[in-house]
Amino acid sequence: MTPAYLTAQQVAERLQVSVSWVYKHKDLLGAVRVGERMWRFPEEQLHAHLASRPQADQRPRRADEEGADARLWRLTY
Repeated sequence: MTPAYLTAQQVAERLQVSVSWVYKHKDLLGAVRVGERMWRFPEEQLHAHLASRPQADQRPRRADEEGADARLWRLTY
């Protein structure tokens, strides 16, 4: 089976980020150069990268993150 390669636009849509973010993180995402200024991203490696990332509810919490009240800001004028 031939591996599928995605464009930066397709990766950006899947990750819900900008295309510029995808290009800035091309090494992290396993980009392959296929032309002088053209990059493709292996779909399989993208799935592996996403699977290795902790889910939002699994991320470690900071000590000062007690809940919604921990984010109150005092504004002075």
